[in-house]
Amino acid sequence: MDHHLLRHSMGIINCYDEFVKNGVVEALCNKLPFDVIGNTTAGNSIAGHTGTMQLCLSVLTSDELEFETVMQECGTEDQASDRVKESYLSTYRHRDEEPVLVYAIIPFFENLGAEVLAQALFEVVEDVPVYGGISCNHTISTEGAVTIYNGKVREDAVCLALIYG
Repeated sequence: MDHHLLRHSMGIINCYDEFVKNGVVEALCNKLPFDVIGNTTAGNSIAGHTGTMQLCLSVLTSDELEFETVMQECGTEDQASDRVKESYLSTYRHRDEEPVLVYAIIPFFENLGAEVLAQALFEVVEDVPVYGGISCNHTISTEGAVTIYNGKVREDAVCLALIYG
């Protein structure tokens, strides 16, 4: 991998929740020389195969684009919208430019729709496009649906990657 990474890199991991439980995600992230954000998911696909019990790591690497990542605990469902806004504002505030794209991974709250958190993010990013997803798992329960940041996992945190350039 050292021969293929450009000046700036980051990873996005999507996986079956067992990869979190058995330590694979943490071990993998600890070996990578860049920040990784991600989430558990109900399904995944890689070249030629789709299924639930998979781990997919996408690596973004560029000489021109820069990546800045953050994980922000959302607190209670009442605090979540403000915390999502805060995660974006505190991350880009020290830059001279706005990002060209935001990749957002929103936590799954049982009594708070993801659209509420997405709308909170849309309010502060203004015209910056947002792409991403929501943590989930393969069951009807929310247990085990987590966001991932450099191998650490949380059920109640938003992860953002701000992409500049």
